[in-house]
Amino acid sequence: MSDFLDNTAVGAYDILQKNGCVVTHLCNRSEDFDFYNKRFSPDNTAPHVYHEGVRGKFGSAAKGSTRLRHMREDHEDWGIAQPQAYSVVDIANITLNVQTETGDFLLREFKRFKSPRLPTTHREMLVQDMQGAPVGTQILFSSIVEPHDPQQILTGGIALRPSACAS
Repeated sequence: MSDFLDNTAVGAYDILQKNGCVVTHLCNRSEDFDFYNKRFSPDNTAPHVYHEGVRGKFGSAAKGSTRLRHMREDHEDWGIAQPQAYSVVDIANITLNVQTETGDFLLREFKRFKSPRLPTTHREMLVQDMQGAPVGTQILFSSIVEPHDPQQILTGGIALRPSACAS
């Protein structure tokens, strides 16, 4: 899966960074930012990629406020300082053109990792699992990039591409 990380994940990050959608303590002139100011907080109902400063952890959350609540509880249980987090990518506020560019890139990349065909036996599933991404990931990517085929289950996700970019 290093190929996925090195090419797919980094490629998507590069698109977001090029379009000014990424804020990190590693960015140019980062000393000019107060990353823990509430304007950069993921403590809202939007999806975020975030950085938590106490543990130096990056992660993602479908709902920032829920993730922060869980982090606060964990930190309290572990007896460490309350989390300090900032939004690296505020997914809810990515512009349509950047969503489209990133979405198109990811769809091309997902084709490389999709299942060659849906496994029909446990043996096929194990073989596919040993030869690439986890078989569940391969099947998910296949369902996303394959056009709808009424004779085949788990196809047609590609038809959702326009709505994914419009949300």
